[in-house]
Amino acid sequence: KPFSEPKVSMQNSAIHFNPLALKFFSLGHRSFTANLLWIETLIKSDLSHYASRDLNNWMYLRFYNISYLYPKFKEVYIFGGQYLAIIKDDPLAAVALLKKGFQIFPEDYQINFLLGFIYYYELKNNKNALTYLDKIKFYPEAPYFLPSLTAKIKAHQNQKEDALLILQEAYNKAPEGSFIKDFYAQKIEKLKNN
Repeated sequence: KPFSEPKVSMQNSAIHFNPLALKFFSLGHRSFTANLLWIETLIKSDLSHYASRDLNNWMYLRFYNISYLYPKFKEVYIFGGQYLAIIKDDPLAAVALLKKGFQIFPEDYQINFLLGFIYYYELKNNKNALTYLDKIKFYPEAPYFLPSLTAKIKAHQNQKEDALLILQEAYNKAPEGSFIKDFYAQKIEKLKNN
């Protein structure tokens, strides 16, 4: 039989650099070095889940280094956060990375949405989810159901009046005769009757 090379996971074989050393050795070309690391990370990305919740996921460490070198590299937060949450099944690492991005881009719709989504669906933390979703519920790019989800979270936190105000505003903003207007009319009626 021909010799076959043993398979070693990226988690065990990835090389990690100290962020300060990496910054020093980039010799003033931090964005260039960050882009090279980004490309190399995407090429070597793997599909294996990371079960430990210790922020030692090789991809999180790599994304962290990229964001340390070039903090305004928005794609590392958005795509890195999604990759960590969905593919690597590491929502804590995704939140840590996205929060770092939130410090740089606090008004960014995608970063707020991803943080809210991960807190709500993955970590079951309604309070933290509300922090981000409430902020963007009426952004132009927000899906029609986002105000409803925000109102639902508020209602579960005994903030029924606030929830009704959100639903009413969404109803008022919906186009006349649309299914969205009907959707919100039903939500308002249901919440009033509960």
